[in-house]
Amino acid sequence: MLIHWQIDALWAWAIPSVAAADYELVLYEDGTAIRTIVVDANAVASNGGNPSPHKTMIAPLTLSTVKLYRLAVKPTTIIN
Repeated sequence: MLIHWQIDALWAWAIPSVAAADYELVLYEDGTAIRTIVVDANAVASNGGNPSPHKTMIAPLTLSTVKLYRLAVKPTTIIN
């Protein structure tokens, strides 16, 4: 029996080095990027340098149990 899950958000903890240190949340399926979300570091609340959770809603996406998934935080500027 093949089981599928549906997700509607990508979630990560991140500490941007400065307000201009934007990054991407990239969801990979078997090594291929299937969803990329650009995160504006200005929008991520920082609590005195402590990690802050960032949750981004996405269109519903169905995941399969027979595939390998990874979520990466990818810097997009040289100051990250």
